[in-house]
Amino acid sequence: QWADLADAGREAFEQLAGAGKVLIIENASMGGAMAGWSCERLAKEFPEARMRREYDWVTNPDDRNLQPMGQSSWVNEKTSGEESKDRLRQDKKAPPFAPFYWGVREHRNGDIGNKKVVKRIRELIAASVPRFMDAQNDKSMFDNAEFWLGAKGTGARAHMDS
Repeated sequence: QWADLADAGREAFEQLAGAGKVLIIENASMGGAMAGWSCERLAKEFPEARMRREYDWVTNPDDRNLQPMGQSSWVNEKTSGEESKDRLRQDKKAPPFAPFYWGVREHRNGDIGNKKVVKRIRELIAASVPRFMDAQNDKSMFDNAEFWLGAKGTGARAHMDS
């Protein structure tokens, strides 16, 4: 179901979300603290943050966050992920290149950045709760936040988070 929630308010959102149907919400970040941010802006604002190239199990089998976000050459990198040829044979529209993944949701592991990075992204997420949601959703949004980043042609594969 498509719904324009820009001006609909919290009650309308809660009613639609509570119905258990999939919602497609366009521009949910409009007006939020990070609205319009690019990969370059993230790299500039979070130079100490650490992330990883996704689907890179040969060179990074433990999925460690080895890429400093501030070393912004990653913004233009186009590297095929593991099994990308098989994925493209199965779906010609699949993204051919592996994205970078900043799993803020992994903040308790201590490897997404220092305490200053974690504090700052927590504050930005809190200031980015869409107008149509209860502001207390900031905690859940922070605990589940993922940023999939990269050059044109990169993208996440279909998956289901647990």
